[in-house]
Amino acid sequence: MPDGLRGPNPLAAYLHFLVPELGTAPARSDPPTILEAERWGFERIAADRPTLVFLDDLHVADEATIDLLHAAAAWLEGLPLLVVGAHRSDELPPDHPLRRLRLERRRAARAHEVVVGPLDLEGTARLAARIFDRALSPALQALLHERTQGLPFFVEERAAALAASGRLRATAVGLALDQADPLPIPESVGDTVLLRCQGLSETAGAALQVAAVAGLRFPLDLAADLAGDDAVLDALLERQLLVESEPGVGTFRHALVREAVYGDIPWGRRRALHRLVLTARWRKPRSRSPTFTPATALQHSQPHDSQAGPPSPNTAVSSEGRPNRQVGISDPTSDVPGNTIANPNPTLVSTAS
Repeated sequence: MPDGLRGPNPLAAYLHFLVPELGTAPARSDPPTILEAERWGFERIAADRPTLVFLDDLHVADEATIDLLHAAAAWLEGLPLLVVGAHRSDELPPDHPLRRLRLERRRAARAHEVVVGPLDLEGTARLAARIFDRALSPALQALLHERTQGLPFFVEERAAALAASGRLRATAVGLALDQADPLPIPESVGDTVLLRCQGLSETAGAALQVAAVAGLRFPLDLAADLAGDDAVLDALLERQLLVESEPGVGTFRHALVREAVYGDIPWGRRRALHRLVLTARWRKPRSRSPTFTPATALQHSQPHDSQAGPPSPNTAVSSEGRPNRQVGISDPTSDVPGNTIANPNPTLVSTAS
């Protein structure tokens, strides 16, 4: 408990929900009294020495917390107290009250904002080297940066998983990973990603699975058509699982999101989805499928191991520019019934002519 809050004061009990050590919560309370108690608490803490208050994850803060910050903006001016708040801008809903607070503080010229972006290649390599306790080869640096996109949490977790795997070898230019050896997805990262998918409707979950099979970049109408509902993509875009990188083209916010979703799809359903995506892409006019190429078609024609992550495009195509039939691709122009996926359960994939 902060030293400044020690000692008897009638307002102390109203801070019980923040500092339980202050005693039993009062039987009744109201917002103005709680706000006054919070003001008293900040004043008492800052009375002894300059103080820093750090508030994390403000993108999930409730309205009462934002109301406190609104009020505190006025009465903290004369205190030796600095309030630092952190939030994820890409997870801030359009109607979140923090946006209003942020705008007001900017207009009053009383906010100092620091944007913390992802690490560059050098920063990724330095962070990973601290975990490995040795330098990485240029190839492993590039691979780790590409697969984590420089997000420190992903860099740390993926590097730790690699270090524990025993699959690294020392070379003259630093630690290296066999090119054929996939980069593992740590459970902590997979769980973090999949938790963000909780609460999606069945149709939205199906659309996300279609997107994971379709690729890191894909036509948005492809996922909507196969899921059977144009509106489901709104939920995925609002949750920042997907972003519209250019008109009509969807992209996973992070490559690891796609990897985790793809790896969570049961094998039979994954195989069926590859067939549906391949058929839909060949049937759709090329002008509406800007990310589709013969190499993309080839990746949907072969079985894939979820543990190895989503497939990479293969460039082996015939001289006519079509996928090579020797790898087992059926004729995409044949009479194949249209397909929709109304439920992410692999046993409930429906077909309709």
